[in-house]
Amino acid sequence: MKQLNVTSNSIINGKLKTICAAAHSPNRPLGENRSPELSWDDVPGAAYFLALIVDESAHNWLHMFTAGAWTTHLAEGALDERAYVGPYPPAGTGEHAYTVYVYALSRDPSGIRPSMDAPCDFRCLETRIEGCGILARGSLVGQFGHGDRT
Repeated sequence: MKQLNVTSNSIINGKLKTICAAAHSPNRPLGENRSPELSWDDVPGAAYFLALIVDESAHNWLHMFTAGAWTTHLAEGALDERAYVGPYPPAGTGEHAYTVYVYALSRDPSGIRPSMDAPCDFRCLETRIEGCGILARGSLVGQFGHGDRT
């Protein structure tokens, strides 16, 4: 599988910006629940994209899932609460690793609708994504914990 280069202005020095965190407890400081900015390489033959974020520190808790017609950029704050719920790690659990995955696909992924803001079976989810013809995949990690002020 081809490697996709994924970048984000919302992840600075390996940390997810506070405004991307959830706007509720237990976050201190509170975030604004703004989905992160993401950019990735163009992939010849790709007709769709799929981007998701999982908290691998919390049993692959799904924080973002969006799919649609091909583009190579999502602006910060572009997604609503149906597609994005910012991090809110439980107090006392330290920093969590939020992994962003972006897939370039040849077939429409609109039939995939995992439960948001809940743990997901990542292996099963990726098998469903594979059914949409993965042409390339990339990822990056942003850490977030209480007290972060990025």
